[in-house]
Amino acid sequence: MKLNDIFFGDPDGEKESAFENAAALFYDNDNMIESLSSKRKYFVVGRKGAGKTLLCYAYKESVENENHTVDIITCKDISLEEMLQLKGSDDVHSEYKLFWEWMIYLIFAKIIAVNRDTTIPEYNSIVDFLENNQISRDINAKKVIEETKKANFGGSIKGVLHTERGSEVKLANAEYFEYLGDLRDKVHACLRQTSLEHEVIVDNLDDRFSFNSTNYFSWLTSFISAVNDINVDFSKLDISARIVGVLRTDILACLNFPNSNKILMSSKVEIDWGDLEDRTSPLVKMIVHKARKSCPELEELDDRGVLHRLFKGTDSEIDRLISFILERTQLRPRDVIAFFNFAKERNGKMPYFIFDHFSSQLKSYSEYLLDEIKNEMSGHISDEDINELFTYISEFNITEFPYDKFEKFLSEERGLNRDKIRTAVNALYNYGIIINHWTIKKENNAAFSNYYKSSYRNSRSSLDKTKDVMVHKGLWRVMNMG
Repeated sequence: MKLNDIFFGDPDGEKESAFENAAALFYDNDNMIESLSSKRKYFVVGRKGAGKTLLCYAYKESVENENHTVDIITCKDISLEEMLQLKGSDDVHSEYKLFWEWMIYLIFAKIIAVNRDTTIPEYNSIVDFLENNQISRDINAKKVIEETKKANFGGSIKGVLHTERGSEVKLANAEYFEYLGDLRDKVHACLRQTSLEHEVIVDNLDDRFSFNSTNYFSWLTSFISAVNDINVDFSKLDISARIVGVLRTDILACLNFPNSNKILMSSKVEIDWGDLEDRTSPLVKMIVHKARKSCPELEELDDRGVLHRLFKGTDSEIDRLISFILERTQLRPRDVIAFFNFAKERNGKMPYFIFDHFSSQLKSYSEYLLDEIKNEMSGHISDEDINELFTYISEFNITEFPYDKFEKFLSEERGLNRDKIRTAVNALYNYGIIINHWTIKKENNAAFSNYYKSSYRNSRSSLDKTKDVMVHKGLWRVMNMG
Protein backbone atom coordinates (compact mmCIF):
# COMPACT_ATOMS: atom_id res chain seq x y z
CA MET A 1 0.00 0.00 0.00
CA LYS A 2 1.15 3.53 -0.84
CA LEU A 3 -0.40 6.77 0.34
CA ASN A 4 -1.29 7.53 -3.28
CA ASP A 5 -3.67 4.56 -3.13
CA ILE A 6 -5.79 6.37 -0.54
CA PHE A 7 -8.42 9.03 -1.24
CA PHE A 8 -8.74 11.39 1.72
CA GLY A 9 -11.37 13.56 0.05
CA ASP A 10 -11.55 16.88 -1.74
CA PRO A 11 -11.97 20.20 0.12
CA ASP A 12 -14.66 21.03 -2.44
CA GLY A 13 -17.72 18.90 -1.63
CA GLU A 14 -19.21 19.19 -5.10
CA LYS A 15 -15.98 17.91 -6.68
CA GLU A 16 -15.76 15.04 -4.21
CA SER A 17 -19.35 14.04 -4.99
CA ALA A 18 -18.27 13.39 -8.61
CA PHE A 19 -15.49 11.03 -7.52
CA GLU A 20 -15.91 7.34 -8.25
CA ASN A 21 -17.42 5.52 -5.27
CA ALA A 22 -18.26 8.87 -3.62
CA ALA A 23 -21.26 7.45 -1.76
CA ALA A 24 -19.19 4.75 -0.05
CA LEU A 25 -16.46 7.27 0.77
CA PHE A 26 -18.88 9.62 2.52
CA TYR A 27 -18.57 9.46 6.32
CA ASP A 28 -22.06 9.72 7.76
CA ASN A 29 -21.28 11.37 11.08
CA ASP A 30 -24.21 11.32 13.53
CA ASN A 31 -26.42 9.60 10.91
CA MET A 32 -26.85 12.88 9.05
CA ILE A 33 -28.36 11.18 5.99
CA GLU A 34 -31.09 9.65 8.12
CA SER A 35 -31.73 13.03 9.78
CA LEU A 36 -32.02 14.71 6.38
CA SER A 37 -34.44 12.05 5.18
CA SER A 38 -37.06 13.33 7.63
CA LYS A 39 -39.66 15.28 5.68
CA ARG A 40 -39.83 17.78 8.55
CA LYS A 41 -36.27 18.91 7.80
CA TYR A 42 -36.07 21.71 5.23
CA PHE A 43 -32.62 23.16 5.86
CA VAL A 44 -29.04 21.90 6.02
CA VAL A 45 -27.06 24.23 8.27
CA GLY A 46 -23.37 24.38 9.15
CA ARG A 47 -20.17 26.37 9.14
CA LYS A 48 -18.31 27.06 5.93
CA GLY A 49 -16.32 23.91 5.11
CA ALA A 50 -18.41 21.67 7.38
CA GLY A 51 -19.53 19.41 4.51
CA LYS A 52 -23.04 20.70 3.76
CA THR A 53 -22.81 20.26 -0.01
CA LEU A 54 -21.26 16.80 0.27
CA LEU A 55 -24.03 15.71 2.64
CA CYS A 56 -26.64 16.78 0.09
CA TYR A 57 -24.98 14.80 -2.70
CA ALA A 58 -24.57 11.78 -0.41
CA TYR A 59 -28.25 12.01 0.50
CA LYS A 60 -29.17 12.20 -3.21
CA GLU A 61 -27.07 9.12 -3.94
CA SER A 62 -28.62 7.17 -1.06
CA VAL A 63 -32.30 7.79 -1.84
CA GLU A 64 -32.58 8.48 -5.57
CA ASN A 65 -34.13 5.77 -7.72
CA GLU A 66 -36.67 5.43 -10.54
CA ASN A 67 -39.45 6.49 -8.17
CA HIS A 68 -37.60 9.20 -6.26
CA THR A 69 -35.80 12.17 -7.81
CA VAL A 70 -33.45 14.61 -6.07
CA ASP A 71 -32.27 17.70 -7.97
CA ILE A 72 -29.54 19.91 -6.51
CA ILE A 73 -29.56 23.41 -7.95
CA THR A 74 -27.05 26.17 -7.34
CA CYS A 75 -27.60 29.88 -6.72
CA LYS A 76 -23.94 30.59 -7.47
CA ASP A 77 -24.69 32.46 -10.71
CA ILE A 78 -27.84 34.27 -9.57
CA SER A 79 -27.78 38.08 -9.73
CA LEU A 80 -29.50 39.89 -6.88
CA GLU A 81 -29.99 42.86 -9.17
CA GLU A 82 -31.93 40.71 -11.64
CA MET A 83 -34.08 39.25 -8.88
CA LEU A 84 -34.70 42.76 -7.52
CA GLN A 85 -36.30 43.66 -10.85
CA LEU A 86 -38.64 40.69 -10.41
CA LYS A 87 -39.61 41.19 -6.77
CA GLY A 88 -43.31 41.18 -6.07
CA SER A 89 -43.54 43.12 -2.80
CA ASP A 90 -42.01 46.08 -0.96
CA ASP A 91 -42.00 44.38 2.46
CA VAL A 92 -38.34 44.30 3.52
CA HIS A 93 -38.68 40.74 4.87
CA SER A 94 -40.67 39.27 2.00
CA GLU A 95 -40.06 41.38 -1.11
CA TYR A 96 -38.41 38.42 -2.84
CA LYS A 97 -40.79 35.80 -1.48
CA LEU A 98 -43.16 35.79 -4.46
CA PHE A 99 -40.30 35.22 -6.84
CA TRP A 100 -38.80 32.47 -4.68
CA GLU A 101 -42.18 30.73 -4.67
CA TRP A 102 -42.45 31.25 -8.42
CA MET A 103 -38.95 29.84 -8.96
CA ILE A 104 -39.56 26.79 -6.77
CA TYR A 105 -42.93 25.94 -8.29
CA LEU A 106 -41.62 26.50 -11.81
CA ILE A 107 -38.74 24.11 -11.07
CA PHE A 108 -41.24 21.52 -9.83
CA ALA A 109 -43.27 22.13 -13.01
CA LYS A 110 -40.17 21.39 -15.08
CA ILE A 111 -39.53 18.22 -13.07
CA ILE A 112 -43.13 17.13 -13.67
CA ALA A 113 -42.72 17.78 -17.41
CA VAL A 114 -39.43 15.87 -17.57
CA ASN A 115 -40.93 12.83 -15.84
CA ARG A 116 -43.91 12.67 -18.26
CA ASP A 117 -46.81 11.26 -16.25
CA THR A 118 -49.44 11.83 -18.94
CA THR A 119 -52.13 10.02 -16.93
CA ILE A 120 -52.48 13.09 -14.69
CA PRO A 121 -55.06 15.55 -16.13
CA GLU A 122 -53.08 18.65 -15.06
CA TYR A 123 -49.91 17.41 -16.76
CA ASN A 124 -50.88 18.80 -20.17
CA SER A 125 -51.73 22.22 -18.72
CA ILE A 126 -48.26 22.48 -17.19
CA VAL A 127 -46.52 21.34 -20.39
CA ASP A 128 -48.55 23.79 -22.50
CA PHE A 129 -47.71 26.64 -20.13
CA LEU A 130 -43.98 25.90 -20.36
CA GLU A 131 -44.06 25.59 -24.14
CA ASN A 132 -46.24 28.66 -24.80
CA ASN A 133 -43.82 30.80 -22.78
CA GLN A 134 -40.70 29.17 -24.26
CA ILE A 135 -39.66 27.85 -20.83
CA SER A 136 -37.16 25.01 -21.12
CA ARG A 137 -37.02 21.79 -19.13
CA ASP A 138 -33.63 22.82 -17.66
CA ILE A 139 -33.76 22.52 -13.87
CA ASN A 140 -31.56 25.53 -13.26
CA ALA A 141 -32.11 28.57 -11.01
CA LYS A 142 -30.37 31.05 -13.29
CA LYS A 143 -32.35 29.74 -16.26
CA VAL A 144 -35.62 30.35 -14.40
CA ILE A 145 -34.69 34.02 -13.93
CA GLU A 146 -33.70 34.42 -17.58
CA GLU A 147 -36.86 32.72 -18.81
CA THR A 148 -39.12 34.70 -16.50
CA LYS A 149 -37.59 37.98 -17.67
CA LYS A 150 -37.86 36.91 -21.29
CA ALA A 151 -41.45 35.69 -20.98
CA ASN A 152 -42.36 38.87 -19.11
CA PHE A 153 -40.69 41.12 -21.68
CA GLY A 154 -43.11 43.88 -22.58
CA GLY A 155 -45.35 42.97 -19.66
CA SER A 156 -47.08 39.82 -20.90
CA ILE A 157 -46.98 36.14 -20.07
CA LYS A 158 -49.15 33.76 -22.03
CA GLY A 159 -51.34 31.88 -19.61
CA VAL A 160 -52.94 28.50 -20.07
CA LEU A 161 -53.37 27.54 -16.45
CA HIS A 162 -56.88 28.79 -15.67
CA THR A 163 -59.77 26.47 -16.38
CA GLU A 164 -63.37 27.64 -16.45
CA ARG A 165 -66.23 25.19 -17.02
CA GLY A 166 -63.80 22.78 -18.57
CA SER A 167 -62.38 25.20 -21.14
CA GLU A 168 -58.97 26.90 -21.13
CA VAL A 169 -58.91 30.64 -20.53
CA LYS A 170 -55.86 32.60 -21.70
CA LEU A 171 -54.72 35.66 -19.81
CA ALA A 172 -52.44 38.25 -21.40
CA ASN A 173 -50.55 41.32 -20.15
CA ALA A 174 -49.92 39.81 -16.72
CA GLU A 175 -46.91 39.77 -14.42
CA TYR A 176 -45.46 36.36 -13.56
CA PHE A 177 -46.81 36.47 -10.00
CA GLU A 178 -50.37 36.76 -11.29
CA TYR A 179 -49.91 33.16 -12.43
CA LEU A 180 -48.35 31.97 -9.19
CA GLY A 181 -51.59 30.80 -7.60
CA ASP A 182 -52.59 28.85 -10.70
CA LEU A 183 -49.13 27.36 -11.15
CA ARG A 184 -49.11 26.35 -7.48
CA ASP A 185 -52.50 24.64 -7.79
CA LYS A 186 -51.51 22.71 -10.91
CA VAL A 187 -48.19 21.61 -9.42
CA HIS A 188 -49.94 20.53 -6.22
CA ALA A 189 -52.48 18.54 -8.22
CA CYS A 190 -49.78 16.76 -10.22
CA LEU A 191 -47.64 16.01 -7.18
CA ARG A 192 -50.62 14.65 -5.25
CA GLN A 193 -51.49 12.22 -8.04
CA THR A 194 -48.06 11.05 -9.10
CA SER A 195 -46.50 7.89 -7.72
CA LEU A 196 -43.09 9.61 -7.84
CA GLU A 197 -41.40 11.52 -5.03
CA HIS A 198 -39.57 14.71 -5.97
CA GLU A 199 -37.10 16.73 -3.91
CA VAL A 200 -35.17 19.89 -4.76
CA ILE A 201 -32.11 21.09 -2.82
CA VAL A 202 -30.99 24.72 -3.23
CA ASP A 203 -27.26 25.25 -2.57
CA ASN A 204 -24.69 28.09 -2.75
CA LEU A 205 -27.02 30.68 -1.23
CA ASP A 206 -23.99 32.33 0.37
CA ASP A 207 -22.32 33.27 -2.91
CA ARG A 208 -23.91 36.73 -3.02
CA PHE A 209 -23.49 37.41 0.70
CA SER A 210 -22.57 40.91 1.81
CA PHE A 211 -23.17 42.20 5.33
CA ASN A 212 -23.87 45.68 3.95
CA SER A 213 -26.47 44.47 1.47
CA THR A 214 -30.01 44.82 2.76
CA ASN A 215 -31.09 43.19 -0.50
CA TYR A 216 -29.17 40.02 0.39
CA PHE A 217 -30.76 39.68 3.83
CA SER A 218 -34.21 40.30 2.40
CA TRP A 219 -33.41 37.77 -0.34
CA LEU A 220 -32.40 35.15 2.24
CA THR A 221 -35.21 35.72 4.74
CA SER A 222 -37.68 35.59 1.84
CA PHE A 223 -36.15 32.27 0.76
CA ILE A 224 -36.42 30.78 4.27
CA SER A 225 -40.05 31.88 4.54
CA ALA A 226 -40.92 30.56 1.07
CA VAL A 227 -39.28 27.17 1.70
CA ASN A 228 -41.12 26.80 5.00
CA ASP A 229 -44.51 27.74 3.56
CA ILE A 230 -44.17 25.46 0.54
CA ASN A 231 -43.12 22.47 2.64
CA VAL A 232 -45.95 23.09 5.11
CA ASP A 233 -48.39 23.10 2.18
CA PHE A 234 -46.88 19.87 0.86
CA SER A 235 -47.36 18.29 4.28
CA LYS A 236 -50.96 19.47 4.64
CA LEU A 237 -51.82 18.12 1.19
CA ASP A 238 -49.99 14.83 1.82
CA ILE A 239 -47.65 15.50 -1.11
CA SER A 240 -44.46 13.46 -1.39
CA ALA A 241 -42.22 16.37 -2.32
CA ARG A 242 -39.83 18.69 -0.51
CA ILE A 243 -37.67 21.77 -1.04
CA VAL A 244 -34.45 21.99 1.03
CA GLY A 245 -32.14 25.00 1.52
CA VAL A 246 -28.43 24.90 2.40
CA LEU A 247 -27.38 27.68 4.78
CA ARG A 248 -24.23 28.91 6.57
CA THR A 249 -24.48 29.40 10.33
CA ASP A 250 -22.37 32.59 10.39
CA ILE A 251 -24.70 34.25 7.88
CA LEU A 252 -27.83 33.07 9.70
CA ALA A 253 -26.47 34.67 12.87
CA CYS A 254 -26.65 38.05 11.09
CA LEU A 255 -30.34 37.81 10.21
CA ASN A 256 -32.48 40.24 12.14
CA PHE A 257 -35.70 38.42 11.49
CA PRO A 258 -37.17 36.48 14.47
CA ASN A 259 -39.44 34.38 12.25
CA SER A 260 -36.37 32.83 10.56
CA ASN A 261 -35.08 31.54 13.91
CA LYS A 262 -38.51 30.16 14.73
CA ILE A 263 -38.68 28.35 11.39
CA LEU A 264 -35.14 26.96 11.60
CA MET A 265 -35.42 25.77 15.20
CA SER A 266 -37.35 22.62 14.34
CA SER A 267 -36.65 22.21 10.64
CA LYS A 268 -32.85 22.16 10.33
CA VAL A 269 -30.21 19.46 10.14
CA GLU A 270 -27.13 21.08 11.66
CA ILE A 271 -23.69 19.64 10.94
CA ASP A 272 -21.45 19.62 14.00
CA TRP A 273 -18.04 17.93 14.20
CA GLY A 274 -17.50 18.52 17.92
CA ASP A 275 -14.50 19.94 19.74
CA LEU A 276 -12.25 16.90 20.21
CA GLU A 277 -8.62 17.01 19.09
CA ASP A 278 -7.65 13.37 19.52
CA ARG A 279 -8.33 10.03 17.84
CA THR A 280 -11.90 9.97 19.18
CA SER A 281 -12.77 13.00 17.04
CA PRO A 282 -15.31 12.27 14.27
CA LEU A 283 -12.84 14.02 11.94
CA VAL A 284 -10.31 11.26 12.57
CA LYS A 285 -13.04 8.67 12.08
CA MET A 286 -13.83 10.38 8.77
CA ILE A 287 -10.20 10.01 7.60
CA VAL A 288 -10.15 6.38 8.73
CA HIS A 289 -13.42 5.70 6.89
CA LYS A 290 -12.20 7.26 3.64
CA ALA A 291 -8.91 5.37 3.85
CA ARG A 292 -10.70 2.08 4.48
CA LYS A 293 -13.19 2.56 1.64
CA SER A 294 -10.63 3.73 -0.93
CA CYS A 295 -7.96 1.11 -0.25
CA PRO A 296 -8.94 -2.60 -0.28
CA GLU A 297 -5.96 -3.51 1.93
CA LEU A 298 -7.54 -1.58 4.79
CA GLU A 299 -11.10 -2.84 4.34
CA GLU A 300 -11.01 -5.48 7.08
CA LEU A 301 -9.02 -3.49 9.66
CA ASP A 302 -10.58 -1.83 12.70
CA ASP A 303 -9.99 1.89 13.36
CA ARG A 304 -6.81 1.33 15.35
CA GLY A 305 -5.48 -0.98 12.66
CA VAL A 306 -6.11 1.61 9.95
CA LEU A 307 -4.38 4.32 11.98
CA HIS A 308 -1.31 2.10 12.40
CA ARG A 309 -1.19 1.61 8.64
CA LEU A 310 -1.61 5.33 7.94
CA PHE A 311 0.96 6.48 10.51
CA LYS A 312 4.27 5.07 11.67
CA GLY A 313 4.77 4.89 15.42
CA THR A 314 3.37 3.76 18.74
CA ASP A 315 -0.12 4.65 19.91
CA SER A 316 1.20 7.63 21.86
CA GLU A 317 3.27 8.86 18.90
CA ILE A 318 0.24 8.56 16.61
CA ASP A 319 -1.88 10.41 19.17
CA ARG A 320 0.63 13.28 19.28
CA LEU A 321 0.59 13.55 15.49
CA ILE A 322 -3.21 13.52 15.39
CA SER A 323 -3.31 16.34 17.96
CA PHE A 324 -0.67 18.23 15.95
CA ILE A 325 -2.88 18.01 12.86
CA LEU A 326 -6.23 18.85 14.49
CA GLU A 327 -4.84 21.76 16.53
CA ARG A 328 -3.93 23.44 13.25
CA THR A 329 -7.43 23.14 11.80
CA GLN A 330 -10.68 24.81 12.73
CA LEU A 331 -12.13 21.35 13.37
CA ARG A 332 -13.96 21.10 10.06
CA PRO A 333 -13.59 18.45 7.34
CA ARG A 334 -12.28 20.87 4.70
CA ASP A 335 -9.22 21.77 6.79
CA VAL A 336 -8.41 18.18 7.75
CA ILE A 337 -8.74 16.93 4.18
CA ALA A 338 -6.60 19.79 2.87
CA PHE A 339 -3.83 19.07 5.41
CA PHE A 340 -3.77 15.35 4.56
CA ASN A 341 -3.72 16.11 0.86
CA PHE A 342 -0.79 18.52 1.25
CA ALA A 343 1.11 15.84 3.17
CA LYS A 344 0.26 13.15 0.60
CA GLU A 345 1.16 15.33 -2.38
CA ARG A 346 4.89 15.22 -1.63
CA ASN A 347 4.97 11.77 -0.05
CA GLY A 348 2.46 9.72 -2.05
CA LYS A 349 4.94 6.90 -2.75
CA MET A 350 5.51 6.33 0.97
CA PRO A 351 3.69 3.46 2.73
CA TYR A 352 2.69 5.65 5.72
CA PHE A 353 2.85 9.15 7.15
CA ILE A 354 5.47 10.39 9.59
CA PHE A 355 5.52 13.68 11.51
CA ASP A 356 7.82 15.37 8.98
CA HIS A 357 5.31 14.83 6.16
CA PHE A 358 2.92 17.23 7.90
CA SER A 359 5.40 19.62 9.49
CA SER A 360 7.17 20.14 6.15
CA GLN A 361 3.87 21.17 4.54
CA LEU A 362 2.90 23.70 7.18
CA LYS A 363 3.64 26.67 4.93
CA SER A 364 1.34 25.43 2.15
CA TYR A 365 -1.35 24.42 4.60
CA SER A 366 -1.04 27.70 6.52
CA GLU A 367 -1.49 29.69 3.31
CA TYR A 368 -4.59 27.62 2.54
CA LEU A 369 -6.04 28.25 6.02
CA LEU A 370 -5.40 31.99 5.82
CA ASP A 371 -7.26 32.15 2.49
CA GLU A 372 -10.15 30.11 3.91
CA ILE A 373 -10.53 32.37 6.95
CA LYS A 374 -10.37 35.50 4.80
CA ASN A 375 -12.96 34.00 2.47
CA GLU A 376 -15.29 33.32 5.40
CA MET A 377 -14.80 36.88 6.69
CA SER A 378 -15.53 38.33 3.25
CA GLY A 379 -19.02 39.74 3.17
CA HIS A 380 -19.03 40.31 6.92
CA ILE A 381 -16.04 42.69 6.85
CA SER A 382 -14.50 44.81 4.10
CA ASP A 383 -11.32 43.54 2.45
CA GLU A 384 -9.47 46.58 3.83
CA ASP A 385 -10.53 45.81 7.40
CA ILE A 386 -9.70 42.10 6.99
CA ASN A 387 -6.15 42.96 5.93
CA GLU A 388 -5.89 45.46 8.80
CA LEU A 389 -6.84 42.79 11.34
CA PHE A 390 -4.12 40.46 10.11
CA THR A 391 -1.66 43.36 10.13
CA TYR A 392 -2.31 43.78 13.87
CA ILE A 393 -1.41 40.13 14.48
CA SER A 394 1.61 40.26 12.19
CA GLU A 395 3.06 43.42 13.72
CA PHE A 396 2.40 42.25 17.28
CA ASN A 397 4.21 39.03 16.28
CA ILE A 398 3.69 37.01 19.48
CA THR A 399 2.04 33.59 19.35
CA GLU A 400 0.70 33.53 22.93
CA PHE A 401 0.21 36.44 25.29
CA PRO A 402 -1.88 37.96 28.07
CA TYR A 403 -4.83 39.94 26.72
CA ASP A 404 -3.76 43.19 28.42
CA LYS A 405 -0.51 43.19 26.48
CA PHE A 406 -2.32 42.97 23.15
CA GLU A 407 -4.84 45.63 24.17
CA LYS A 408 -1.97 47.97 25.09
CA PHE A 409 -0.35 47.36 21.70
CA LEU A 410 -3.58 48.16 19.84
CA SER A 411 -4.04 51.32 21.89
CA GLU A 412 -0.52 52.72 22.02
CA GLU A 413 1.06 51.38 18.83
CA ARG A 414 -1.97 51.33 16.51
CA GLY A 415 -3.89 54.26 18.05
CA LEU A 416 -7.21 52.40 18.41
CA ASN A 417 -9.80 53.70 20.86
CA ARG A 418 -11.74 51.42 23.19
CA ASP A 419 -14.61 50.79 20.77
CA LYS A 420 -12.29 49.95 17.88
CA ILE A 421 -10.25 47.64 20.10
CA ARG A 422 -13.43 45.80 21.10
CA THR A 423 -14.52 45.50 17.45
CA ALA A 424 -11.11 44.24 16.34
CA VAL A 425 -10.74 41.69 19.15
CA ASN A 426 -14.28 40.37 18.64
CA ALA A 427 -13.61 39.88 14.92
CA LEU A 428 -10.27 38.15 15.54
CA TYR A 429 -11.93 35.77 18.01
CA ASN A 430 -15.15 35.19 16.05
CA TYR A 431 -13.23 33.97 13.00
CA GLY A 432 -10.87 31.75 14.97
CA ILE A 433 -7.75 33.86 14.38
CA ILE A 434 -7.17 34.12 18.12
CA ILE A 435 -8.32 31.67 20.79
CA ASN A 436 -7.95 31.17 24.56
CA HIS A 437 -5.40 28.69 25.88
CA TRP A 438 -4.63 27.59 29.42
CA THR A 439 -3.16 24.60 31.23
CA ILE A 440 -4.17 22.71 34.37
CA LYS A 441 -1.82 20.37 36.21
CA LYS A 442 -3.00 16.78 36.31
CA GLU A 443 -3.62 15.24 39.71
CA ASN A 444 -0.70 13.16 41.06
CA ASN A 445 1.23 13.94 37.89
CA ALA A 446 3.86 16.40 36.84
CA ALA A 447 2.24 16.82 33.43
CA PHE A 448 -0.21 19.55 32.44
CA SER A 449 -3.39 19.30 30.39
CA ASN A 450 -4.03 21.85 27.67
CA TYR A 451 -7.41 23.53 27.36
CA TYR A 452 -8.68 25.71 24.53
CA LYS A 453 -11.65 27.97 23.99
CA SER A 454 -12.54 29.20 20.52
CA SER A 455 -15.45 30.35 18.39
CA TYR A 456 -15.26 27.25 16.20
CA ARG A 457 -15.59 25.00 19.24
CA ASN A 458 -18.52 27.03 20.57
CA SER A 459 -20.05 29.65 18.29
CA ARG A 460 -21.75 31.35 21.23
CA SER A 461 -18.53 31.82 23.20
CA SER A 462 -16.48 35.01 23.55
CA LEU A 463 -12.85 35.71 24.36
CA ASP A 464 -11.96 35.31 28.04
CA LYS A 465 -9.70 38.27 28.80
CA THR A 466 -8.53 36.72 32.06
CA LYS A 467 -6.85 33.81 30.24
CA ASP A 468 -3.93 33.79 27.82
CA VAL A 469 -4.65 34.49 24.18
CA MET A 470 -3.09 32.41 21.39
CA VAL A 471 -2.90 33.02 17.66
CA HIS A 472 -4.34 29.98 15.89
CA LYS A 473 -1.48 27.51 15.35
CA GLY A 474 -2.49 26.91 11.75
CA LEU A 475 -1.63 30.54 10.94
CA TRP A 476 1.80 30.72 12.53
CA ARG A 477 3.82 29.71 9.48
CA VAL A 478 2.12 32.00 6.96
CA MET A 479 2.50 34.91 9.38
CA ASN A 480 6.15 34.03 10.14
CA MET A 481 5.45 33.36 13.83
CA GLY A 482 6.58 30.64 16.21
